[in-house]
Amino acid sequence: MHKSVKEVTCKQLLTHKSGFQFGGGLTYASLKENIAKGIDTNLINDYQYEGENFAVMRRLIPGLAGNIIPQTVNGGGNFDSAGKFVKIEKS
Repeated sequence: MHKSVKEVTCKQLLTHKSGFQFGGGLTYASLKENIAKGIDTNLINDYQYEGENFAVMRRLIPGLAGNIIPQTVNGGGNFDSAGKFVKIEKS
């Protein structure tokens, strides 16, 4: 994760003012790649619609709640941040 990403707030993600400039879609791999690149700090708090902002929030919420954040790989299973398979039980 690029150090600039640590300064992005949930409010900025939800209002499309995060400074992210995404490209490549909503896959886990593309989100991970864009987070590694960091944000354009000149664009923080400037409105720029990026649907991927919501995808980042979708990935963050379970972690903020103290749960394992599942990572779907090619639609074939869920893996934790260490790459270990995680079985998700439906209640």
